[in-house]
Amino acid sequence: MNIEFATISWWVLWLIVAGVLAIVEVITFMVAGLCLAVGALGAMTAALCGASPVVQVAVLAVVSLITFVAVNPIKRYLKAKSHGRHEPASNMDALIGREISVSDSDAGRARVDGDNWQVRATDGMPLMPGQRVRIVGHESIVLLVKPIEIKLS
Repeated sequence: MNIEFATISWWVLWLIVAGVLAIVEVITFMVAGLCLAVGALGAMTAALCGASPVVQVAVLAVVSLITFVAVNPIKRYLKAKSHGRHEPASNMDALIGREISVSDSDAGRARVDGDNWQVRATDGMPLMPGQRVRIVGHESIVLLVKPIEIKLS
């Protein structure tokens, strides 16, 4: 029994490589995947023009390098531009500025949104149960707080 294998054209191979690299780029967000995918499309174009496999690989390398050189400054510009933008606070940073009460049962803990956190005063003074404090920061998993002064009228 003789099985004949279909031969695949070089341009189809380069198209598949470009597709796989594009998927890798989407998953990893690395510029190299994008540059290699564009290089593979260049090699596919060379294959469609009838170039030899050696020329196709050379086109892959040259186009990938040119793409990397062209895309890198754009990436740096966009990254620098995004640094000026204010990102919304998340995780523990979202707690900064909140006013809470020290737990009645334990002076070193407080409840925030149903979670029990260890708290420590920034001035090193002991906290009293029921005392109102403002979260000003965090160190690891400990919330740093400042007592809220109660103004008597």
